[in-house]
Amino acid sequence: MNRNDLPLKRDDLDRARDDAAALLYAAAEERRISDEVLELRLALIGEAPSPAAVAAIVADLAPQEGESPAVEDAGPGWIAPAELTRVSAVFGNARREGRWTAPLALEIRCIFGEVVVDLRDAMFGADVLDIDVVNYFGKVVVTLPSGTEVENDTSTVFGSAKHVRKSRDAASPNGLLVRVNGNVVFGELVTRERHPTDLAPPPRPGLRGWLDRVRDRD
Repeated sequence: MNRNDLPLKRDDLDRARDDAAALLYAAAEERRISDEVLELRLALIGEAPSPAAVAAIVADLAPQEGESPAVEDAGPGWIAPAELTRVSAVFGNARREGRWTAPLALEIRCIFGEVVVDLRDAMFGADVLDIDVVNYFGKVVVTLPSGTEVENDTSTVFGSAKHVRKSRDAASPNGLLVRVNGNVVFGELVTRERHPTDLAPPPRPGLRGWLDRVRDRD
């Protein structure tokens, strides 16, 4: 390693910490986070070893360019997909669901939290969706339309990454390929398939139907 590179890397880390602290103070002034959360995150960014780690701590507070907002009641008209959408949760929960336009690439950042992304009713502008996951001590659940082909290249350290396909939700290939990659450390990543809500089979009666509904919310 060239020693001349070390001051530059340190400057980059200090700059990232300053920018993150500014975001935290602004969020606290706007009452988007409590004083306790402010102090905790300031301590975390002070210990973060890299600019990427600093960015992950404040990812839910940073404005995202080109992000496509969720559309809960989208009509038949087409909405052009965003190049990239990020869904983040740091010491909290984040959900993205309903009728919305899926981006061309999706980033999920979860630190001590839970992220739920439901794509069963989404509109897709491409046949391939790349999902990049960074999950530390959290849970990430991604719901895909039935018949989706899933390639999972996620690395895990004391964690798990699995794809769940129920027999009652099995369907012929729909032409959509989802490629999942990233890192899960002391966390859980679940990708699963479900029918669109307007095509889902009626719930089963009795205890088995109740268990299905409970599992579907997990």
